[in-house]
Amino acid sequence: MQRVIFFGLEKNIFSAINDYYLLSILIFSLLILPGGFLIGETITERFPAPEGFQKNQIEQNSFAEFLRNYPLKPQGSPVYHFDGSEKNKEVHVAVLDFPLLKKDLIQCADAIIKLRAEYLFSRGFYNKIKFKITNGMDVPFSEFAKGKRVRVRGNNTTWIEDKFKKGNNREVFDEYLFFIYSYAGTASLGKELVTVQPKDIKIGDLFLEAGSPGHAVLVVDLAKNPSTHEKIFLHGIGFLKETWKLPSGLFQKIHWFDLKNNRMETIRRIAVYCGSSDGVDVSFSTLAYQLGKFLTDNRIGVVYGGANIGLMGQVANGALDNGGFVIGVLPKFLKIKEIEHPNLSEIHIVDTMQERKFKMYELADGFLALPGGFGTMEELFEILTWSQLGLHQKPIGILNWNGFYDSLINQLQRMVDEGFLKKSHYELLKVYSSIESALKSFELYSSPTQTNWLTEDKL
Repeated sequence: MQRVIFFGLEKNIFSAINDYYLLSILIFSLLILPGGFLIGETITERFPAPEGFQKNQIEQNSFAEFLRNYPLKPQGSPVYHFDGSEKNKEVHVAVLDFPLLKKDLIQCADAIIKLRAEYLFSRGFYNKIKFKITNGMDVPFSEFAKGKRVRVRGNNTTWIEDKFKKGNNREVFDEYLFFIYSYAGTASLGKELVTVQPKDIKIGDLFLEAGSPGHAVLVVDLAKNPSTHEKIFLHGIGFLKETWKLPSGLFQKIHWFDLKNNRMETIRRIAVYCGSSDGVDVSFSTLAYQLGKFLTDNRIGVVYGGANIGLMGQVANGALDNGGFVIGVLPKFLKIKEIEHPNLSEIHIVDTMQERKFKMYELADGFLALPGGFGTMEELFEILTWSQLGLHQKPIGILNWNGFYDSLINQLQRMVDEGFLKKSHYELLKVYSSIESALKSFELYSSPTQTNWLTEDKL
């Protein structure tokens, strides 16, 4: 029996759907390896298991085999938004070669349904193609094949018979799918769930947040470390219109994801703000290097300002010397001054300092400041302000090494005491005394409930 596992992203639980239901369409935003693109005609060819891991054994003619061997479009194929505009190519490196109807507007749950239905249809398992729609009605493809259709009047649905097309053919199947796209979603998929354990995750399972809006993510491949028994997986996320994407992997060949403490890891890259000087205290340089190494050891990529000098260079070297993935973001005028790090995994050259900060924000899942000067403070306080205004909910912290930030912490408390800073906004900035405590806090981070920084009656 083919089953499907779902994950309640907020509740940190897995759930499984029974026999029929699943799964999804296509883009994969996995990592481009240093030195070139990943190549291969299928998922299993293009994305081998990382060193120390082995891909799980799968049954022949199974849905897992269907996913692993699904053909990919040529390298560099675009992904589209719902309005037809092209998605930024930095977010994916592979697209499933999956033809869609011209009128398709496929959201994440639709994409999930489509792949599962296509698998069953391609194998001739017509009687297993069945999905619930949002009002709870079961809609099997077999009824469409008999010439029946569903009449929808408000929230009421009934089967009707007329001179509709019949048969287990592509034309009737496409009509069936279009109906399901229109009336099914994460909420209807969620009604099929039962709870299972994270250790039981399988290819073809889903991470699901049911509701409106909801979201769904498909597990397309699995691998296991035979020594530690750790499981890692590839997964895809649906866009409107064209396909599915896989969230970016971390560094080098680590485009796989794991689960720690029964949670899906959400911190894949951390932006590091720090000085372009070494500072007087030599331990600052050691701290910066150890941070880069520690992030790499925990399979977290580094995003930073792109320079090869000061603490910035030490962070990059700490990651690169240990096989990590480091993304630099550097304004053109600084590149001209020849401070660009020569060995980065990826470099983004931008026109302005503002573009640099926004690009780092886009690439990172959290922000950590080490000792630094004006530039470090400016980056830190801008990302804090964006959080205060509700523009993002990513964790922000400072590493208060040797009391470097003691005076800043006191000043922020003074702002609270004098009524210029809400306590809830002050608490957006987390203070850490060690690298280990910072990473642990980031991984468990939950954005606090915030009050508006300025109420309507004060505008």
